[in-house]
Amino acid sequence: MSDITDHSTAEATAETTAAPTAAPARARLERLQHDFIESWGELATIWGSQRSGGRLHSLLYIAAEPLCAEEIGERLQISHGNTSTTVRQLVSAGVVRRMHRAGERRAYFTSEPDPWQWMRNTIRARREREVLPVLKAVRALLDEAEAFEREAAPNTEEGLLAEARTTRDKIAVFYTFLEQLLGLLDAFITDPATAPTRNIPPR
Repeated sequence: MSDITDHSTAEATAETTAAPTAAPARARLERLQHDFIESWGELATIWGSQRSGGRLHSLLYIAAEPLCAEEIGERLQISHGNTSTTVRQLVSAGVVRRMHRAGERRAYFTSEPDPWQWMRNTIRARREREVLPVLKAVRALLDEAEAFEREAAPNTEEGLLAEARTTRDKIAVFYTFLEQLLGLLDAFITDPATAPTRNIPPR
């Protein structure tokens, strides 16, 4: 009887000792993850994106398992509506994946694990939304500048014509820059060789 009692007491003592040790470790890990998420949120604003999108994306990237909308909202302390809207935007951008678990109706979400791939997806979306419209607008302005020079009246003062030529040349330089930028973006998006060799752990 004494042996049994001693054994039980030893187990209870071990559990009591382990619990305080686990609590600080969990708190430290959660603080590390929190700081990572907040840093990513700040980076997102520097890149011209929403902080909420950066925080949510980084949470899904660093989480050990896919999370549902309720878990995301609780972890980030944001509303259900904000969670749904932000998740939808990230899924549309190709940086977050929607998935389902057998026997469950609710959706779970996880980040694309390869930063190079979601960077490509982000650049592809911004190429279509931002670069192409500007390129088209600048092309139209270049056409207008060239037409202005061609159609100038014979008696147009030389100073005005010189200014028109300078305007045309500068617009042409900027248009060439945009074309070259577009070429670099397309190469980055389509050519895997542009990314360094990397070893992505399985999710």
